[in-house]
Amino acid sequence: MLWALVLPQPGWVLQNSERRDAAADIKEKPGVPERWESSFEAFGVEVGVGGREDNVAGSESHLTLCGAGLPPHRARVSESHIMTYLGFGNGQESMLTLGAIDPSYYTGSLHWVPVTLQKYWQFTVDSVTIGGVVVACDGGCQAILDTGTSLLVGPSSDILNIQMAIGATQNRYGEFDIDCGSLSSMPTVVFEINSRMYPLTPSAYTNQDQGFCTSGFQGENNSQQWILGDVFIWEYYSVFDRAINRVGLAKAV
Repeated sequence: MLWALVLPQPGWVLQNSERRDAAADIKEKPGVPERWESSFEAFGVEVGVGGREDNVAGSESHLTLCGAGLPPHRARVSESHIMTYLGFGNGQESMLTLGAIDPSYYTGSLHWVPVTLQKYWQFTVDSVTIGGVVVACDGGCQAILDTGTSLLVGPSSDILNIQMAIGATQNRYGEFDIDCGSLSSMPTVVFEINSRMYPLTPSAYTNQDQGFCTSGFQGENNSQQWILGDVFIWEYYSVFDRAINRVGLAKAV
């Protein structure tokens, strides 16, 4: 069954006036073997927090949950928080939580990042470094946090710098392969966001499937914007705060 969670325009009438402050548990869809194969999207969930359907206004969120062949269920949450946690692959179920922050899914504290463009949940990345040396996003860049994007996408020139630094090589299909036997010696890629460091280890940015390893970074020729997709969200519990227009990040468990 295909489920979608969409953030519609404010002012829509609730279908049955039900108050929803509880968590929505997203069950894994069978038959999706790859780690980043669509993630929430593969499970039939469109979170909407990538920004394309968002309209940030007021302190209440109007939400619609609908399934294929079923009438939409509209609900309102009193808290303007939407949380995403990708847990499949580490023994945990993935979770989409509406209206509450669940500290059991992360360690340490949430660090808040101001949104620079509300429409796309866009914010500033200070730099991308490897071994303390800037390899991308020199001087700062704009990025969005998007549950609908599987990989970590950036400008082609910056991504190529990263691929070279981690030792990835391009194959004839344009993908970047990684030697699975080299993971232990590969570097950590660190994103600095709002003066906080968010490291991605080789196991985090490498997709391992049936003895083959590929890079989780992907270049985009036509945009200077970064998209921190599921490669990043897998590692960091993410909170989308519609009331204050900010994104919260913490290390996922």
